[in-house]
This record gives sequence, C-alpha cells and structure tokens, in this order.
Amino acid sequence: KLLESGENVIVDATFMRRELRTPFLQAAADRGIQAHVIACHAAEDTLAQRIAGRQNDVSEATVDVMRAQLEIFERPGKDEGVIDFDSDREDVSKLITKLNKGFPE
Repeated sequence: KLLESGENVIVDATFMRRELRTPFLQAAADRGIQAHVIACHAAEDTLAQRIAGRQNDVSEATVDVMRAQLEIFERPGKDEGVIDFDSDREDVSKLITKLNKGFPE
C-alpha cells in the first residue's frame, strides 16, 4: 500500500539469497517503482566485534548465527540494483549520497 501511494519504503531483512530478494524487487518493478538492494558489508572480525558489543538488543544475532549466515549468503548482483556499502571503509554519509541520487554509482 505504501509503495502504491508513492511513499519511499525500506524493507529491513537479511535477504541472504537471491530467491528471497526477487519477490520484493519484482513487486516494485510490477508497479513501475525503482528499487535497490543496499548491501552492507564489513570484515568478519568487525561484524563479530559489533555483535559482541551489543547490550539489551532485541536481535537474535550471535557470532555463531552470523557465521552460519555468511556461509549461505549470496552477494546481490548488479541486475538487482545493488548499492554496496562497506562499513569498514565508508562513512554513512557516502551511502546517503548514493541513496539521494536514486541509483548506484
């Protein structure tokens, strides 16, 4: 409903495999709406440190869960409108710039 009313929408999910991303991308395409996959990534050590540093977090993430997810993760392809964000090396302002442009660089 939000997409159809012209609102911007962020779907927050792990979308670890193409088969999970495709229905959302197709729903947007069917409505003539531009959609992108924001692929946030960092080194495994960085991810483990971030998980270990969480306190009072509702997330079910643990380092073991992260490692299992990394085993099955399929990196999004260019055909999925991917916007890559390396949180080890990039400031979030660069991601915001990419999003404001409305398309990947």
